[in-house]
Amino acid sequence: MYSVRGILFRAVRELLINIAKHAGAKKVKVSLARKGPNIQILVEDDGTGFDWSEVRSRRTLSGSFGLFNIHERLDYCGGSFRLESELGRGTLVTLEAPLILETKSRKE
Repeated sequence: MYSVRGILFRAVRELLINIAKHAGAKKVKVSLARKGPNIQILVEDDGTGFDWSEVRSRRTLSGSFGLFNIHERLDYCGGSFRLESELGRGTLVTLEAPLILETKSRKE
């Protein structure tokens, strides 16, 4: 069993670690809001930014598997992950997940 709270906590932690390691940011903003039946978290920095398509194409080689894992975990619980970044302009990540999970029956 998984917890949306746990997924979101780990996702935000991973994003903040990435910012501290790679972004060279002076400011980081984390916002939380309710969007209908979902919770939305925005993580925004004023760091160096990066080319997201390049990172996705080399994720297993560069160790940037964390962003991919965030996307997969959110997708699994019915949520979404959106990343916007531009070199020299920082990064904005939007995480969204349902507040109430529907019970799923899984065949394994």
